[in-house]
Amino acid sequence: MKLVTLKIFFLIFLVNGIMSSNFIQNSLIFQYFTEIHPVKHVLIFSTKSVDLYSLQNFMSNGISILQVKNNTSRFEEFFHPVNTPVGVYVESGHDILQWASNEKYFNSSYFWLIEGNDLETAESVLGNLFHIQLNSQITFIEKFNSKLWNLIDVYSYGRHLRYELVMNKFAEWNAIEEKMMIVKEFPLMYRKSYRGNFNGLVMRQGIVIAKRPKDHSIEYFDKIMTEPGTSQDILTLVKYQHNQGMILRQRYNFSVRVNRIATDITTAWIKGKRGGGLGILARNETDVSSTGGLVTPCRLEEFDFIHTRFFTKADYFYRLSPELIGKGEKQLTFLVPFNNQVWICILVTLILITILLKLYSKKLYDHIIKYESIVIQVVSIVTSQGLDLPYNHIFRRITTFTGQLLVIMILNLYAGKLLTVLLTPVKDPFQDRTDLLNSDIHLGRYTTWGIARQLETSNRPDYNELFFNTSRGLSSKSLDKKTIAVFDNYYEGLQYMKNNPVTFTGESSNIQGIIKRTFSPDEICEVKKQVLIHTPQYYALKKHSQYSRAFMIGLLKADEAGILQKLKNTYFEEMPPCVAGVKLYSVPFGKIKSALIILSVAACLSIIIFVLEYLWFKMSGISLKFIEKRKTIKKNIKNVQKPKKIKQPRMYP
Repeated sequence: MKLVTLKIFFLIFLVNGIMSSNFIQNSLIFQYFTEIHPVKHVLIFSTKSVDLYSLQNFMSNGISILQVKNNTSRFEEFFHPVNTPVGVYVESGHDILQWASNEKYFNSSYFWLIEGNDLETAESVLGNLFHIQLNSQITFIEKFNSKLWNLIDVYSYGRHLRYELVMNKFAEWNAIEEKMMIVKEFPLMYRKSYRGNFNGLVMRQGIVIAKRPKDHSIEYFDKIMTEPGTSQDILTLVKYQHNQGMILRQRYNFSVRVNRIATDITTAWIKGKRGGGLGILARNETDVSSTGGLVTPCRLEEFDFIHTRFFTKADYFYRLSPELIGKGEKQLTFLVPFNNQVWICILVTLILITILLKLYSKKLYDHIIKYESIVIQVVSIVTSQGLDLPYNHIFRRITTFTGQLLVIMILNLYAGKLLTVLLTPVKDPFQDRTDLLNSDIHLGRYTTWGIARQLETSNRPDYNELFFNTSRGLSSKSLDKKTIAVFDNYYEGLQYMKNNPVTFTGESSNIQGIIKRTFSPDEICEVKKQVLIHTPQYYALKKHSQYSRAFMIGLLKADEAGILQKLKNTYFEEMPPCVAGVKLYSVPFGKIKSALIILSVAACLSIIIFVLEYLWFKMSGISLKFIEKRKTIKKNIKNVQKPKKIKQPRMYP
């Protein structure tokens, strides 16, 4: 029956058995697929060739039915409300129905109009077919007399759940008046309205949780999944999708039982099976699943993604520690506040001051002052110690004043630059995730307990080389660039990130919720993030699931009412704002390294000069005499008698 797949959309109906009145039957069929369900193409199965000829003679405007035998795929196009009625002669109508059920053709892509023999019911003809679903479009014609024929809508809430067929009479065919009469109690959109109540159907649901709980009841999972905010062992995306399922339960009046529990959200193939929440859904082990997977729909053809509303985010989080500050283009060191041109100008100015002082000494003094003394005077000027100069040395006073003014200006500018940098909030040294990954910062990530256990017990050398799963007692020194620290707990991963230069990644909402509750205001201001992946949040079902259309309509209605936005605001937490103000970071060794290098070079140079000077004196035969400091002689003033005062005689005028 390859002809069935030649067109995208068919109205397929089966004429089974001998007709009591060909004219009445042809009129019913023609009115059905031109007025009730207008379609472009029709495929007719019949066990009697006379039925095909009868229907062909009934058609007007010269339209003929092309009979197809031996599974031939030829057909013709005609201009008519029904473009191409194609007839197929079959030996057994029941075999065709069983074949269509096995190939899952009873779905929303095809309409089926099935005519039973006299006194045959829908239960007797379709009762043994397994793949009649909720979205099946089947109309069965029951013929109990020659005047009135009943049109029965047939579907099932789930034959795989051992539910019986649901049969609703929606119309009657009056053979005398050749008129279709819709039952008043049955609305016009009968298939959607009547199927919107599942009447307490018990469906299978899968749960994704990091650690298996002792209680597997749906009441327990409903309780923990409705807690506001983030939870330790539950992904926020899983909580959001579970609450979507609760909305669908209330709308369509069905309940669920926990059929499978997955400990991870991975979509990778493990031992020939797809793992995680999507894996149990792909194996048709559940009807409703809170998958929580970050997936690309075009790469997973075995699923139907029926609804998307928000973006699921996974970012790189890292803390701006003193080791990371200055990882950008410019690092604040001892020499950075001034560029090279400024330092050169300062050095040239000091050399000029030295030369001027030397020239002044030749003119004003009888003896020439050595350069060593001049250098000491320049150092006194630079350090603002001043010089003890006579009042008549005007030129030296002007030079000294100029040098001190220069030093004051340079010192103010230098100190102002340092204070500006210290009092300004620290800038993120990484512009994007490429800069982050190319830096020396180590990588850490969250994974569920199931994946961590698989990595720990795996014999694959690439896993053993790239991952280690112990989340306690680690230090950044034990990591290298090719190692990824794997944590099965968000809290431990963030505590490790707080104390080590490691970037931690996972679902952003969970990380931001824990940061909000456990980090201090100062630490919150230090946390930065870079985008790893932002993917739409999908509600996934098995491919061609019979509940896809109903769930899609339910989620769209909930979205229009603002219920999904309320769920997002309840469970997805944003990054808390920085309210701590400015924080002064401790200066790391790298910032003062240049100053220490200058001091070390000066100290080494002085030691070398001292050694050379000592050797020169030693080799030249000059004796070095060290003059001892004389001790002060303390006078015994106790035995010294004070001179007596001589009383002067009083003089009178």
